[in-house]
Formats: sequence, structure tokens, C-alpha cells
Amino acid sequence: MASTSRLKKRKGTGRMDEIEQLGTGESGSTRISLDGSDRQSERSIQARCSPTRFVGLCTKLKNEFRMVVREMGFSSLLEMSSCTIFRPLVGWLIENFNVEDASLCVHGKTFMLDASSFEMVMGVKDGGKDFEQEGSLDDVKRRRAAVRDGNATLSLTQLENNLIEAESVDDLFVTRFVLFTVGTLLMPTTSVYVGTSIVGSITGSESVRKKNWATKSFTYVVDAIRDFKEKKGAFIGGCVLFLQVFYLHHLEGHNQYVDRSLLPIAAWTEKKSKDVIAWINEGSGFGSEKIRMRETNNGCYKCQSMQSDMNNMMMEIIKSTSEIQELKQFVSGLQQCIQENVKKEIAKVVTDFVEVYEGDQEAPARENWGSSSMRNNTIVLDDDESESGFQSWSDDIFLQACPVAIYKDFVNSGGYKIGPFELTQLLSDTDLRIAMYIFDETLNEGEPVAEYGATLLYRSNLLSLKPRAMVSNNVIDAYAKVLNGGEGKPNEIHENRKCWFLPSLLSIVASFRKVEGLPEYLVIHKVIESRWRQCFGNLSKCTKIVIPVLNKNETHWFTAVVNLREANVELWDSMAVPPEELHDAEETVIEILRLIDGWQAGDIGTIYPNGLSLQSFKVIHKRYVQVASIHDSAIYAMKHMWAARKGLDSIPEFNPEEYRLQVAIELVLSRLNTVRNSVLEKCSLHFDWLVRESGGGGC
Repeated sequence: MASTSRLKKRKGTGRMDEIEQLGTGESGSTRISLDGSDRQSERSIQARCSPTRFVGLCTKLKNEFRMVVREMGFSSLLEMSSCTIFRPLVGWLIENFNVEDASLCVHGKTFMLDASSFEMVMGVKDGGKDFEQEGSLDDVKRRRAAVRDGNATLSLTQLENNLIEAESVDDLFVTRFVLFTVGTLLMPTTSVYVGTSIVGSITGSESVRKKNWATKSFTYVVDAIRDFKEKKGAFIGGCVLFLQVFYLHHLEGHNQYVDRSLLPIAAWTEKKSKDVIAWINEGSGFGSEKIRMRETNNGCYKCQSMQSDMNNMMMEIIKSTSEIQELKQFVSGLQQCIQENVKKEIAKVVTDFVEVYEGDQEAPARENWGSSSMRNNTIVLDDDESESGFQSWSDDIFLQACPVAIYKDFVNSGGYKIGPFELTQLLSDTDLRIAMYIFDETLNEGEPVAEYGATLLYRSNLLSLKPRAMVSNNVIDAYAKVLNGGEGKPNEIHENRKCWFLPSLLSIVASFRKVEGLPEYLVIHKVIESRWRQCFGNLSKCTKIVIPVLNKNETHWFTAVVNLREANVELWDSMAVPPEELHDAEETVIEILRLIDGWQAGDIGTIYPNGLSLQSFKVIHKRYVQVASIHDSAIYAMKHMWAARKGLDSIPEFNPEEYRLQVAIELVLSRLNTVRNSVLEKCSLHFDWLVRESGGGGC
């Protein structure tokens, strides 16, 4: 654009501003140090502009909703790359932005900015009409009331939820999307709430398209910078992403290839932005006049730009070649690890087969399950569970008859011995039937007995709850979902619960990420977003986050309790572990909290205007009991999760062996278990058969 091509040399500039980084994420803050000749002032800055949150919403919209967004004239925003607001950079740009003539002076050059500059970077255009009221005052009031949906104020979280849950593409969706776009990207205010004044100018997608968005947004960010400088506050409104991308797009000399056929907001990804900022920091910093900017007023600009892009491309190719070699080495090591694990599993299967085969030679011959409910003293349970997420198993689920010895031991003990468990109190009739069925090891270990969304539990998983057995992490994850859901309906997770229970998978992934450098976005989107999003509720209601943590040797469990009000993390340990193992556990917890900071960045910035960083919380080590067996550390971890759910600060005295059985029964009985009814029916049939086969005796 013509206005962006006018450059002037600025002479006589003193030492450039230095930025001391206190936090670079969208929920952090930055302190700007202005080093003058004889004096120094410091300034904290926090930006409401949240492109990451905006992109996150857009990725969840269905195609028909995205088409309407394009009709509104916001198609360029749908192509935007998710990019963090780098506050040290933005703070420095604001200090070098002159609000009187809208000029940006960096590295000895001056850029004159205007609405066309905003359009060039963001792709948002002027439609020709100003933001004037459309319709009567009553019409405007009705539109505002519909958007607020009965609430006195309007938050970004409320808007986000409404847009995700929208069932039809109508004018209400258009208005809400405009407000969300304005509140997170184009014209965010310094408040945590979204203003609705712009609703009076919007009556549909065509109305949105005709508005002068570039002029309005550019004027708003200039006014926001003026207010920030004059009022000396900590928060700044406006689309500061525009300044950041404009600056990066005009840099030269770095090793990143930028596709200039794309809009700048699409071309400058998170990775490219971070790499270029790292390149600046490794050099002389933001204030260096050694950094070159593109001479947009030079007639040979295109040739220079092409040569610069070619140089950048060559550097990128060299860097990519090195990364490919490292990736090959990693894949080679991973393949070797997989091969070793496969060999171990094959050896285990062969060993188990031999043991079962030898046992069958000595045991009486058993009939296979037939197609009727009772045939030759055996049971068949015809149950198609494909609706609950399981694939059908051949035609029926065939099981082998359970030896009646288990039931006879139960009778002879007066009801205090059930399979491998020695109890101190009797079970209810329902609990007894579940225990007899689940812990009958002659039945199919691959039978699914509980389903909690993406977490499936087979009989083999619950058998890990036998005394002196290492507990499966799937059991702990399912138990976390039970605690999150409480007594809700199937698939219901309470949004406003005060205590969040996160999966053990997070500690395993966090440990792997520390060693192998797994990308953060991959962890967030592939693990948290796709499988465990429901564990995260309403952050404004949350007071505690409970996380089971597995040590690097996968032999011992800790429980991390994050106290948001006290700003600390209690790391509970049931054994006296060596200091280095405790240190590893603390590092894993901090890594998990860093991932949560990234995942919850939008809500943290809204709910905690003064900033909140979970990863900076102090970790306090607490040992509450020393277990007799290393196998019980997982049981104590789950018991501590239960205690946190009950609001207890410590674990009451309990029997670890009986608690194993209690957890198994609870995982089957929970109403969040989507295969609960069919499994309970099998438990009853199995128990009735045992009674008949044993001669009808009871205890």
C-alpha cells in the first residue's frame, strides 16, 4: 500500500528501549524498561488481544458456519495462523509508535501507518459504511437482549460457548461471532467483559460486510495506544497483533522463509514468529540498528525482496535438512524400542498360553458357551454393545464356565473371602455379584466392563486391582472421570465443580515431552483437546486441580494437588523416595502446569486480570504415610484423589486391599459407565449359575 511504502530515516535517535521479559504468553505480562540518559522508568503491559483463542474457536466451527463468516467479509481471519502475542516485542513497538501521526519508528526507519496498512496485514477491508444505528431503539434493545441471553454482562467465555453450541446459522450467530471477533481480535477492550454497543449497527451478515472494519479497527488501536501511554495503566486494548505482524513482515536478514503470496497473518505462524524473535534476541536485541527493514519505497524492492526470500529459503532448507537427520535418528530409535516391546509382548502371550494350556490339561473339560441363555451348565450372554462404542465380537460373547471353587470358598468363609480378597465386612448383594464376575480369572480378560468416553476398561484392567498387583493407569484415569462426574448422568461432567481431576496420561506425556521434546501444540490438541477436554471445567469456579503423577521408572505414584487460592502445589508421597526421584516428580508437575497454562491461556487472561502462572507455583513436598508395598502407591494416590473430592486435607485410615475391591465395584456401578446395565446383567447371570452349580448353598 502507498502509505506503508513511505519510509524516512530517523536521525539522532538515542539508545533504543530495552524490554525485560516477565512473561511471553498471552496470560503473562511484560515490564518495559525505558533507559534514558539519566533516568529510568518501568512499565507493566498486558494485552487483551487473543488471536490464539480466536483461532481455537474458528477451528471448531462447522463448514456451514464458516461459510457465513466468509459472507461477513472475515474470510481472511479464518486463514489466520494461531500466534501468541509476544509482549516484550509489542511493548517495544508501542513505545516506538507515535500516536500523533500513526508512525512506527524502528531500527532507524519510520513507517507511516493507516487503515490500508491494517487491511494489508489483517485482510479486513472497509465496506463503505460507517457504524451507524440500524433499526429503531426497540429493535436494538431486542438484539442486545438476545445476545446477552438474560445476563447483565457478557463475557468472552459465554460468547464462545454460545457459538460452539449454535445449532443454526442465523442473525444471532452473526452478531455473537462479530462480538467475539471484536472482543478477542479486532477491538478488544481493557475489560474482561464484552461491550454490546456495536450490536446497534449489525442486522445480518450483509450488514457486517458493508462496514468500514479496517478504518474502525485501526483507529481503535491507535486510540488504545494513546490511552495506554497517557493513563499509565497496565492493560492495553486494540489489535496489537497488527503491530506485531506488520513489524515481523518487514524484517530482513533472518533465516525464515515467508510465503508472501499469503496475507501476513496467515504467513506468520507461531513457529516462524518465535524463531525470528529468538534470532533478534540472539543478536543485538529489538533496539539494534543493525537489523534491516524492507525498503518499500525503493523501485528495486521486488528484486531485493525476491533475493532476500531466496536467501531465507536456502537457510530454511539447510535448517530443515538438519532437523530431518535428527528426526531420522529419533524414528530409528523409536522403531527399535517398538520392536523390543513387541518381542516382550509376544513372549508374554506365549508364556500365558503355555500356562493356560497346562492348566486346562489338569482341569475338567469345560463346555463352550452356546447360543441359548443356559446350555450344558454354561451361560451365554447375547449383548450387542456397538452402540456404546465397542465393536461387536463375532456373533455373541462366549465365556468359559467359572469354577465353583471360588463360590464355595466364599460360602465357607461366611462371606468374607471373595476370590483373592480377604474382607473385614460383608458386601451388599449387588457388590458381591460384581466382585464374583469381575475377578473370575477364567473368564475372558478382553471383555469390556466399563466405558468412560475414550477411556475403556477391560476385565484385564480391573484384574490389576487384585492385592499386590500393579494398578493399570487406565483404572486411575477412569477413576478421575468418575470423580469429575460425581452422580451425574452418563457422559455428564459438571462444568462448575471446584475440584478438577486430571488423567495420569498427562504425567506420562509430560515426562516423555521433557526427554524427547514433544511439541507443546501436539500435547495440547492431541491429548488434552481430543481426549480429556471435559476434565477442565469453569476456571472461575475451580479452587483445586488434582493430578496423579507417575515416576520415571513407572513404579511409584505421587498425587499433586494444585491450590489456586494459596498459589502452591502439594506433592503428596506415600513412600520415602530418594531426593532425585522427588526432584524428577516436581519437574514433571511443573511441565504439566506449563501445558495447562497454555491450554487455559484465554480463560486465565479473562478471569485473572493481574496474571496467573500455574507453573510458577511453589511445590511443597508432603509425605502422609509410608506404605508397606510399592504396589499400593497407586491405591494411596486414588484415595487421596477421593479425599480431595470430599474436601479433606488428609486420608482417613483405610484398608488398601479392600479399597482395591471398592474401586473396581465403583467403576462398574458408576452411572457414567455407558455399559453399566449390560455388565450388571452378566454379573447376575454369572452369580445365579454359581449358586446352582454349587448346589444352591449360601453363607
